Amino acid sequence: MIKHFRLVVVCVMFLCLHAKGEETQEAVPAGLRSDFDAHYAAWKRQCEQVQFKSSVNSRLQSEHFQAIVKMGPEALPLVAEKCIQDTNFHWIGWAWTELTGMQNDPAVNPWAKDSIRTWWEGGAELAKARSSLLLDEMKKARKEDRKNDAGKAQRGLRALGIFSLETLFAELETGNDDVIPIIKGILSGEMQATEKEGVRNWWSKNRRRYVLPRGKIATNDMPHSAAIPTKP
Repeated sequence: MIKHFRLVVVCVMFLCLHAKGEETQEAVPAGLRSDFDAHYAAWKRQCEQVQFKSSVNSRLQSEHFQAIVKMGPEALPLVAEKCIQDTNFHWIGWAWTELTGMQNDPAVNPWAKDSIRTWWEGGAELAKARSSLLLDEMKKARKEDRKNDAGKAQRGLRALGIFSLETLFAELETGNDDVIPIIKGILSGEMQATEKEGVRNWWSKNRRRYVLPRGKIATNDMPHSAAIPTKP
């Protein structure tokens, strides 16, 4: 009886650990993880070689860093995983900034000091709550002709990067074309469309890349709150 109980416990523990590993893997396209891991390891070695140089560009101009950025939003689960798990390599936070477009400036982003883990594990619910709050503030300020407050809320939406997109495109569907400039600002270089119909079509084709499944990432019980770095 005792042996049977121990076997059940071991099986449950294995399944739990396996499930934790699957949380991130399910969000990553096939083949992307191996490419990411290779570039990550090479970039980390390069950063170690220039660790005594004060210039940030000596790290960010690496071809391996640029390769990670070119992977696009699909690489975000892997970036979030490294930000949370690899506590000795804070430079990976720059990949988060590049891929999300999020700004770490309290003057425009009310939640600038929240950790990457908070944003990732908060998922769509957190992103929607915060972006909706700013959107409501912008609409109310415009209705009351408070231009400065409306502009501040608009800059806040832009500062949240791709975490605002779901809310902004939902607002576009209601007929509010005022959100198009914000969307274009967030997707600068990614979306060429300028008219409403073109913007909507672009989102229908690319939405899946930007609205990723999120969940808790196993951290081996190591507390870590990677901060969002500020662009140089």
